[in-house]
Amino acid sequence: MKQLEARFYSLDELAEAIDRKRDGHFAGNAKADLTKWGYEWEWKNGRGVVITKVPQTAQERLAELMNRQFGLDIQVNVYAFACFMWMLLMANGFDAMPWPVREEKIKDWFGIKVDERTLRRWASKLLATDNLHKSEDRTVWRTKRHDADVSREPVEPDDPVYIRYKNRQAELITEYMNLGMTNGKAWGEAFKQLWREFGCCYYSCARLMLNAVQEDINEIAELAMQICMKGEN
Repeated sequence: MKQLEARFYSLDELAEAIDRKRDGHFAGNAKADLTKWGYEWEWKNGRGVVITKVPQTAQERLAELMNRQFGLDIQVNVYAFACFMWMLLMANGFDAMPWPVREEKIKDWFGIKVDERTLRRWASKLLATDNLHKSEDRTVWRTKRHDADVSREPVEPDDPVYIRYKNRQAELITEYMNLGMTNGKAWGEAFKQLWREFGCCYYSCARLMLNAVQEDINEIAELAMQICMKGEN
């Protein structure tokens, strides 16, 4: 993503640079954009704008990218996002595990709490902009509950209990659909019955892969590494 420079921009230049239409709302929208992206500026009525300060630190530049490219809110925790990116790049297995486990891993590594909902939201933005994609490669996980405690662990695809679980799942879904249930209802009922029979559930997680051909994701990765190595929280 090309940053604006510290110089004068005519209104036409600015419209092109920030991808805004020159209409009756242009001035207000442009000022709001520049401010939330981290720029300082002086508006020259009827002529253009002078950019007096551009985002410079790794955190400022990453915040601009997150806002301009992914529409993430200005209040987003940039350091936490950098930690998420660092884990995708560097932590073995992080790219293919359940979201609650990812939440725990980030807390273990960096001592910060980033809730599952936030992590999912960040990933969805990266997926929607083709900076991240789901691989066909998947890992298998098992979740167990004991009273209020929940445990999650990876299992091998050839695990005999997992194979019995999948076979039983197919039997139940066929049975329920033969009773006239919709596909969604059949899966839901099968899920509940499997919990009763096995005392756990099995599921797979698609591996999240960074799209290295995307220029933005490479810049994001580089900035995230800088931030995490410096511990700029």
